[in-house]
Amino acid sequence: MITMTVYHTNGREEVVETDLPPRPSLRQLKEVMAPYFPNAYTEHVNVLVGSRYTDMFVDEDGFTKNLPRNEKATAIYRNNWLTQHPNTDPEMMAFIVGPAVVFSDRVWY
Repeated sequence: MITMTVYHTNGREEVVETDLPPRPSLRQLKEVMAPYFPNAYTEHVNVLVGSRYTDMFVDEDGFTKNLPRNEKATAIYRNNWLTQHPNTDPEMMAFIVGPAVVFSDRVWY
């Protein structure tokens, strides 16, 4: 059982448990994420959550679709760099738009 957290642009977090195998296929990943990315290509991002690296997926075309900024997903996305470079101005870094899915364990190999 793997948990995925969906970070919505309105700040809501949705925790979903799914029966993915330890090394899921791309097809299996797409199936569990499909409700959150309808008709979208997803992009993988390696992120640091707490002290563990895991996988985040976002809409690859979110900027061209003018999706709203996702503050919670942006904080997760920036965490690794800011942990290593604490004097960096976070607003000089890229940000996440649209929904984001973060898995509790590594799923992208």
